[in-house]
Amino acid sequence: MITKRALNYTVEMNVPFTDKIEKFLFKNEIAVVRNGTLIPRQRKKLVNLTDLEVVTTYNAELRGLC
Repeated sequence: MITKRALNYTVEMNVPFTDKIEKFLFKNEIAVVRNGTLIPRQRKKLVNLTDLEVVTTYNAELRGLC
């Protein structure tokens, strides 16, 4: 993961796609590859959760990823 300053004084974070993101998506069965493209999968365990619980789950996953 590389963090650097951009020209507009904001912080930009670059995460290697194949090293981190792709492994995370396949390990957690969030996406599959069909015809060479990533297709998102339905996450049935999140259906019955409240909006706050879904957002909290996504935030926790992103923190773990980065």
